[in-house]
Amino acid sequence: LDSTRRFALDHLSEAGEEHAARDRHAIFMAEHFARSVVLWEQMPDEKWDATYLPDSDNLRAALAWTKSQSDHDRYVELAAGSSRYFLQAGLGAEGLETIESAMELAPAVSAEARARIGLALGEICRLSAMDIRAREALIPALDWFRQSSDKTRYYQTLVLLAWVTVFFRPMEEAGPLLAEIREVLSAMPTSKIKAWALTGTGVTMWSEGETEAGFARYQAGFAMHVETGNPRGRFRSAMNFGEILHKGGDTKNAIRVAEEVLPDLRREGPRLQLANQLGNIAAYRYWLDDAAGGNAAHAECAQLIPRDDSYWYVCFVQNGAERLYWLGEHASAALILGIVDNIIRNWPDGRQATEQMQRDRLGERLAGALGKPEYERLLAQGETLDLADAEQLSRSNAASVAGQ
Repeated sequence: LDSTRRFALDHLSEAGEEHAARDRHAIFMAEHFARSVVLWEQMPDEKWDATYLPDSDNLRAALAWTKSQSDHDRYVELAAGSSRYFLQAGLGAEGLETIESAMELAPAVSAEARARIGLALGEICRLSAMDIRAREALIPALDWFRQSSDKTRYYQTLVLLAWVTVFFRPMEEAGPLLAEIREVLSAMPTSKIKAWALTGTGVTMWSEGETEAGFARYQAGFAMHVETGNPRGRFRSAMNFGEILHKGGDTKNAIRVAEEVLPDLRREGPRLQLANQLGNIAAYRYWLDDAAGGNAAHAECAQLIPRDDSYWYVCFVQNGAERLYWLGEHASAALILGIVDNIIRNWPDGRQATEQMQRDRLGERLAGALGKPEYERLLAQGETLDLADAEQLSRSNAASVAGQ
């Protein structure tokens, strides 16, 4: 009870013992969550969650205490160890704020602490589609872990940086990282990060024309996600591999990969992860001119996606513009596309490649349907509106079409 906690804190303070007690507590929590990063690799998600998620109040209390003290190393170490907690608890925004605040102190702490907080920031940013920031944090972290005895974090940093580079940069830039992964792959123990390494190298093989071998390697990674009790990793692997397939022109197989995991994702996946996968499926269906399939996936996504300012919600809104195009509501679709353009223009990462593909083709189709001058006028007008307007446009036009 909070009243009991306050009573105990008051007496600790009166006895002059609060500072020492909080220090001991913070030391314990820093060690506890540092271990969580290593244990995560081979501990099934369900067991890891049961071990660490109940410690939310302990973690926040220790973070607040260490941040208020002059021992910056301990705060940075604790923040670095907390990244997996925030990811598993679905608290990405809080995790990003915590880890960014620790990054501000990184110049004053040890090289190891800087590397660990860089890895933590990379993990949080990758999940939020902030690839530029993730890469900036991961490159120096990898340089340090390469020279260290901490093989777990070395593998984590290497594989994560390779995935970020595959998504954000031309594939050839990821080549040296993927070659490094191949060199150490046999030494990596069965783990969640090895599952990601297998799927990553499968992507590379597929992109280089080794289609069958690439799929086989991807399936091996998929199986290791299952073996290590990592369903969320399995779902994300399917999502990431599907995006690479779509970007490479194999949209039919992207749909197949995405829909293979959909029943399990509906049954046991996080709500946001299901929404994101449905959003991808909608975009793939629209790409193949399957308006009915795209509309169905978009409608299911609409019941799940949080209405916030995240990249994922903006992708949902862009899918909404495509849906209106197929319904013949071209003016509203152009307005919504202008809203999305204006938001993404202010983001350093911009659109990811697959969303840019959709936007470019949709813009061409709307310009053809409306005429270029009218399309550009509506696009500019849309840039003066916001996401709430996009939601209203989508709803009112859906009601209008239903009424007809």
